[in-house]
Amino acid sequence: MLIIMGAIFVIFGSLTALHHKRKLNRIHGKGEKLRAEIFEINGSDIRNKHVYITYTFQETSYSAELGLYISGMKVGSTVDILIKRETPRDFIYDGIAPKAISILLAIIGAILIISHIVQ
Repeated sequence: MLIIMGAIFVIFGSLTALHHKRKLNRIHGKGEKLRAEIFEINGSDIRNKHVYITYTFQETSYSAELGLYISGMKVGSTVDILIKRETPRDFIYDGIAPKAISILLAIIGAILIISHIVQ
């Protein structure tokens, strides 16, 4: 059972990393790094928080849901994003969290698999 759970964690971690990498590659080279301000956070608990940001590119303001909540985020603080110059509404969070989550899931999966093999 541990080997199955471990494999699921490794696969999920890998898919998370792949998804983030693909979106980053799609924007990278054509993108521009900006700072966005958090203007609203709502939701009842940490798993259901929705973070909304606002940013300005070429004198036009944009608002969007960040799609990610990290403990410690608060209204008025800023986050780094990478936007596509041609379509500034297309952005990706440019922080460490997606990478860290992918690595953490893969490590947990590897530990579960190794603990099954060692038994």
